[in-house]
Amino acid sequence: MQLTRKESKDLDNFWLGFCLYTISYIFIQTGHLNFKVLQGLQSIGLILIFIQYRKVARLKPIDGYLKNIFSIYIIWQCLIVFRGISFSYGFIKQIFFDASNGMMNYFAPLLLLLPRNLEAYKKVFRIIIIFAIFYLIYDTAFIRELISGDRNNIKNTAIVEYGFLLSITVCFLLLTSPYHNFKKNIFALAVILISLFFGIFRARRGMILICLSQLFFCYYFYLNNARNKVLILTASGLIIFAAISYTKTAFLQNRENIFSFLLERGTKDTRTGVEEYFYNDLNTVDWIIGKGINGQYFCPDIDEDSISGYRRIIETGYLQIILNGGIISLVLILLITIPAIFKGLFYSRNILSKAAGAWVFLWVIYLYPATMQGFTLYYAVFWMAIGICYSSSIRNIPENKIKLFFLTKEPDLEIV
Repeated sequence: MQLTRKESKDLDNFWLGFCLYTISYIFIQTGHLNFKVLQGLQSIGLILIFIQYRKVARLKPIDGYLKNIFSIYIIWQCLIVFRGISFSYGFIKQIFFDASNGMMNYFAPLLLLLPRNLEAYKKVFRIIIIFAIFYLIYDTAFIRELISGDRNNIKNTAIVEYGFLLSITVCFLLLTSPYHNFKKNIFALAVILISLFFGIFRARRGMILICLSQLFFCYYFYLNNARNKVLILTASGLIIFAAISYTKTAFLQNRENIFSFLLERGTKDTRTGVEEYFYNDLNTVDWIIGKGINGQYFCPDIDEDSISGYRRIIETGYLQIILNGGIISLVLILLITIPAIFKGLFYSRNILSKAAGAWVFLWVIYLYPATMQGFTLYYAVFWMAIGICYSSSIRNIPENKIKLFFLTKEPDLEIV
């Protein structure tokens, strides 16, 4: 079912609000820009999101199984929010404006109910490009902090990590590279390679793992759909050999390079101590139902500026889900994602659905090295991918029709 002109405009306004809210939040985290102006933009974005969502959300279920599990999941998400709610000014402000750990994190699954057709997905591709452009602006604005020699500086490291929220979703463009022109694909590749560079420079092992695994899947999808596989494999082998040779030479000749801090950290364990505090703090009930949106665990000697010794964040994604919503929350999200992975990867006729399945699969894998929830574009595309995987009509669109739609300036809307 294609979008009407009004629905198309409403959806554009929704994504405008999403951009204002999310990009402003990321720039706020740097601490270098006018906080009041950016939070004002967040407020405008928040208003647009709520107003336009009511207009564009479609409650029609994709199938019976998803309807039942998703309904339970949303009810449980609401209970997580209400269990930890406080009516203090500081808390209310935090749950509305903190895109990573506030209420909008629990609103994100409702993005599954946005229109599910190629016209709507084409708008998402444009939003991904906009975020990537802002990532380059972000890097330019904070280049001194990004390449600072003080690699242990926590604030500079945070700038790298928050910038990653702007760039990582370009990998979905690369996964669906046949639907985009050469310039867009090269642009997306350049953006993710820049992110990988800063991840290596700052020794952010989670970022490196995410970038490399995404690039591997993108390469696999590209190779699988390429005509001249032998030529591509040969060229890839030569590039990898040259890269390994250069890296080996750089290590031997000069230890002070982009890899030096990564080598210094090496296999240093920065998780076990935090996780042990987490395990010791939670009781049986906490493990089952979590501690709510404002859940905390006792973890002293980790955050230098902490007064109470309690933390709301744990860098291991599945443990963060358990902290807030318990094992119940983790099981529910897995009951949604696992069927989606199989439907997208193995029961589809087009690259779009397979890319969606891969995106959901990687999200599940990343639950260990990173916190993958939050009101971010990455998480929004995750729920979009869930919708694609569960939609038999989208999974069964012939590949040539999808290519025609995305690569034609004036596509035939009858196929969407």
